[in-house]
Amino acid sequence: MSFDTKCIVLLLGLLVQESVPPATSAQTKQITDIHREFSARTSEFTNPTKKYWGGRPRYPAGDLNNALTQAKSELIASFPPEAGPLRDYVQAHFPSRMEGRKDTDKVDMRECGPYISSAQSMFGLLEGMNALQVNLTIDSNQNQANFTLHSATGRSWSQITKGQLLLWRGEYKYDLARSGQKTISGSLDLVTQPGNLLVCTFVPEGATDTPMPCQLKTSTPANQ
Repeated sequence: MSFDTKCIVLLLGLLVQESVPPATSAQTKQITDIHREFSARTSEFTNPTKKYWGGRPRYPAGDLNNALTQAKSELIASFPPEAGPLRDYVQAHFPSRMEGRKDTDKVDMRECGPYISSAQSMFGLLEGMNALQVNLTIDSNQNQANFTLHSATGRSWSQITKGQLLLWRGEYKYDLARSGQKTISGSLDLVTQPGNLLVCTFVPEGATDTPMPCQLKTSTPANQ
């Protein structure tokens, strides 16, 4: 293979690596439909036109618990099976039910409100994504460092800086190690944190300083 051919193959490989599939219209519609149904089911909790004995409206906690459980289950099922980190994120952060309340307990908006707001915030994050994956570039002030990433379910990825990893959005923990340098450790939230470039700065082993976690930035052009 000639030198020119090798360059072309390498360039094509980089272009393929940098391509992040956008969220499909079907995925976006599915999330929007689940959101719409959840909002419809919980609208009764804030309906100002109803009349109530004692002033403040009260409902069985089970009404909200059922709406939360159904929306959460449908959201997780809407993501492909391989999107483990994103499914785990919804499992961990979307509320399932009211804590310390039986389904038959009567509750009002003072208790329901925070759960509904938390669910609505999650819907806002998911609907705001134009891609369910991120092509993360890992860069450091010392090249040829070993970057290891771990998901909540125990799956691991490895890359040498400067390198790239195509990841599902979700939560991760990482370590970046290089001989003669202090290991850098930290966490990533690729749902709430925008960015696709992880910039890391090593501190020599003999230094008194402690290395700071890497910074997540957005490169140009953005690869969201």
